[in-house]
Amino acid sequence: MIQEQGNPSRSIELLTQLLEYRRQRVSESPADALAREEMAYANDLLADAYRRLERWDEMHGHWEKAMEIREEVVRDSPTEVTSKSKLRRNCRNLGLSHFRRQEYELAMTYYERAVQLSRELVAAVPNVEQYQEDLDQDLGRLANLSTNRAWALATASEPAQRNSERAVELAIRAVELQPDNPNIWNNLGVSQYRAGDWQAAVEALEKADVMIEAGDRVHRMFFAMAHWQLGDKGKARDLYAQGAAWIALPPKKNDNQIRFRAEAEELMGISEEDRTRLGEEY
Repeated sequence: MIQEQGNPSRSIELLTQLLEYRRQRVSESPADALAREEMAYANDLLADAYRRLERWDEMHGHWEKAMEIREEVVRDSPTEVTSKSKLRRNCRNLGLSHFRRQEYELAMTYYERAVQLSRELVAAVPNVEQYQEDLDQDLGRLANLSTNRAWALATASEPAQRNSERAVELAIRAVELQPDNPNIWNNLGVSQYRAGDWQAAVEALEKADVMIEAGDRVHRMFFAMAHWQLGDKGKARDLYAQGAAWIALPPKKNDNQIRFRAEAEELMGISEEDRTRLGEEY
């Protein structure tokens, strides 16, 4: 690898020369898959050099160029796994970088492509454990980002910042990726509640509830509100009492839980006195 210790500017200069040489080789032999991979790798090296300098736009540009080259190689040779594996790594890196910049929709686009590529690699070479490990990581990364974004879009403190339709889409995608995760089902239920689909919200929250030993309390207020909207006011009050009792227990709960409790109380007409009484009865 071309590397000038302690002189990143010189490293970039040398790597740029290398990239130009690789580009010339590809122009002379455009069908040469090895030459194209070497040009993609030169872009990887430059991306890493710019990453060390925290020059993010240049880093993204070279990773994206490496992706573009490898996408062409994979299109031309669908069974070729080496370039496909490196392409998956480009997608992962770009997804992580956009995530750190809070560019979540872009991050999910790259994560989705990484998942697709990982699945293809596992199907093509099922005996390579690393490909299965990569797939598991990619699935978890995409599921976590999808469910967390769904939660944020469904529960933002400012209603203008909410997007219940997009929240439901993301929550459903997270469930598809990790159907055995109760928190993901809870976030789907909350998103569906915000979208006004009370019955679907109850079903998702119930599913999560039975998956958690001793039941869930964190999402109790939404469970209560969904039942209230369906007209099951007795069940709603019971669920509210469970949630209110949990919120009252130490340690002190975060501001979101207090806000959700206030929302439920407004919907259900519960006063502070009612809260105390219901908590004691529970």
